[in-house]
Amino acid sequence: MSSAGTTAQPARGPTGASLGTLSLPAGRLVRNIGPGPARKASLYYPTGVAVNARGDLFIADMDNYVVEEVTPAGRLSVVAGDGKEGTPTPGRATRSRLVGPYAVAVDAHGDLFVVDTYVVEKVTPAGRLSVVAGNGNQGPPKPGPATKSDLYQPHGVAVNAHGDLFIADEWNDVVEEVTPSGRLSVVAGVADKQGRPTPGRAARSKLYLPTAVAVDTHGDLFVSDSGNYVVEKITPAGKLSVVAGMAGRRGPPTLGPATRSELNAPYGLALDARGDLFIADPNSELVEEVTSAGRLSWVAGRGQAGPPMPGPAIASDLDGPEGVAVNAHGDLFIADTDNNLVEEVTPAGKLSVFAGIGR
Repeated sequence: MSSAGTTAQPARGPTGASLGTLSLPAGRLVRNIGPGPARKASLYYPTGVAVNARGDLFIADMDNYVVEEVTPAGRLSVVAGDGKEGTPTPGRATRSRLVGPYAVAVDAHGDLFVVDTYVVEKVTPAGRLSVVAGNGNQGPPKPGPATKSDLYQPHGVAVNAHGDLFIADEWNDVVEEVTPSGRLSVVAGVADKQGRPTPGRAARSKLYLPTAVAVDTHGDLFVSDSGNYVVEKITPAGKLSVVAGMAGRRGPPTLGPATRSELNAPYGLALDARGDLFIADPNSELVEEVTSAGRLSWVAGRGQAGPPMPGPAIASDLDGPEGVAVNAHGDLFIADTDNNLVEEVTPAGKLSVFAGIGR
């Protein structure tokens, strides 16, 4: 499993997948984060991406300590963070420091949610930042007011149609829910008790380093349970089942039934309008797709760590991809973390550029 400052280990390359086409929109260590043409901007360890209803792309640019927005016209600007590491301050988002933005999500109102190492922040469309979960301390969660609860290295965030916020609280081994009124509760996992998942009631099942969450149009919650090498689904009724991977078995994926395939280290998750699930699998150097019928294939990467090549997506290298997002048109965006890039793979297999200059 890759993490900030480390390089994911390449896995054996898969064979037999169908072709798509890949693009190179973002990244380089030299700092140039706009505003201006996105393809001239630099990223530094981008780990999360999200898309709003207008098609604007948001990038958690972790080691630049900012979140950027790229419009469909290709203009990049910073929407949160001042480029310096530090404790966030309520008020104008671009004047606040960030500790290390890791993941992002956008709700139906255009509010942007940012996982920032020890807390989760909200940035309104007017650009105002506030903390909505976490008190800045590391520790187990406490049911009640979300801003009075500890978190412990939260890594993923998602929001449903009702405005409920879900947090993958990695080192607490739980997923929390924060209601629009600001109340926090645990919906999956048992705090400080790592273990393999058990089908049934999600709040009684153990998890092991959950790193990402995503919600579909039916309200089903998907959890990237990285330490168990699986992705789980939790229904609105609170029932948990495994939808991809085999608990405790780690390895490169195989085409076919998703629950009969190994995964190497599932991280970022995204869902398209059809209910297909996309999984960023950084230690396999791949992005996988699981259809609503439960069939797994890969849509980007060839199982080798390296710089990407424009052209067929599964013929291209990736290097530690940790985040994925899908827009309303079915375009897939990949935070190719160790390449300091974001790539796009369109349904038609065509290349488009959103940001960056590569490393």
